[in-house]
Amino acid sequence: RGLMSYITEAKTLMEVISQGQDSVIPNVIINTCVLIDDGKTILYEKHFMRVVAQQNFSKYNISNAKSEAGMVVKGTMVSVNSSSNIGAVVRSVLSTPNLQPHSPLHPLKSKPTFLMPTWDVTNKGELVVSITKTVLDKEGNLLGIVGVDIALEDLAEDIIFYNDFRRSYAFFVT
Repeated sequence: RGLMSYITEAKTLMEVISQGQDSVIPNVIINTCVLIDDGKTILYEKHFMRVVAQQNFSKYNISNAKSEAGMVVKGTMVSVNSSSNIGAVVRSVLSTPNLQPHSPLHPLKSKPTFLMPTWDVTNKGELVVSITKTVLDKEGNLLGIVGVDIALEDLAEDIIFYNDFRRSYAFFVT
């Protein structure tokens, strides 16, 4: 669990998020989850995670083009007091894809589908994200579906230790 020791750390992080948001074309929604230890007070951290989810750059006097144009899509901050129910909490907060045939999120569309994290009971009991993609023939008929489960811990580790920020960017979005 990360604790903020100085308000300058919060401003620095918000500046990085602002630069990242302004440097990409699509809007990025940030959802945050705070694991609360009942024995410790973390009011500032909880408040800060809400600011991050809402991408409230004005709170730290940071100029952001998308925010000023009203184009920032606010995310959600969730508090949980146990890591054992984090998957259920995250699933309940995030909207489920619209499965209507005309929706770009329909399973038979060509884009990959990222499912909400679930506990993998058959393997190590890890929290995993399933990624699925339909396989279509030339006429668009369904041939099958392929998928893979990726441990959320492995994904988070790759993002946390990502260091090629000069030429590209990385976001961890759930």
